Amino acid sequence: MLQRSLLRAQRTVAQRAAFTMAQRNFSSGMKIYGASGEYAHTILDSCIVKPVPEEGEKPAPWKAADPKKVLAKLSSFAEYYDDNSDLREYLADNEISAEERHATLAGDVYKQIGMGSSDEDDTIADTVVMLMQDNTLELLPDIAADFEALVADMNSEVTCTVTSAVPLKEAQCSQIEAKIKSVLEKGKKPLVSFQVDVSLLGGLTIDVGGKFQDLSARSALVQGEEALRSL
Repeated sequence: MLQRSLLRAQRTVAQRAAFTMAQRNFSSGMKIYGASGEYAHTILDSCIVKPVPEEGEKPAPWKAADPKKVLAKLSSFAEYYDDNSDLREYLADNEISAEERHATLAGDVYKQIGMGSSDEDDTIADTVVMLMQDNTLELLPDIAADFEALVADMNSEVTCTVTSAVPLKEAQCSQIEAKIKSVLEKGKKPLVSFQVDVSLLGGLTIDVGGKFQDLSARSALVQGEEALRSL
């Protein structure tokens, strides 16, 4: 797995370098610019675009990876990486060869987050090697977020987050989900998650595909305080 991942990652870097964002054949209708967005598009392409063999090379067996499964594994690794300062320091040490760092990941870290030898696991391993070669591992959290947006767009899904000061009842959640669905474009499917933030004091905030609305008591208090100061 080690040599295959290194070879695939090297080819991915070369293929990525051959395309500008304007030339890329986007697998998703959404275009995300910037470094993390470019990596996210590369990962999505690697999931569903069959690689072209080098001249004189026999085509290798290939099976498309499931983008949603890749997303789950990428998010797990990004969270583990973000929470582990020792791992970040180790992987950023260029005095340690890419082969040794990859072997450490394969022998320990990947197992801890439930990775094995599936096509989706190989995609994550390839991605990590590519980022090590580019010295851009610190972009992992942003890459995971951009990849989530691409996968959602590819499946006509819209990621929505509702944050309330207290846990909402099931009926309230259903009403909010129905309201969000009613304002989306036809054919779009809302993926709604609910979370609690007591600092809101009351009310809630809603994020629908990056569009944010603050209906919290905290926001109302801040606006009221600013109005009083302007008197």
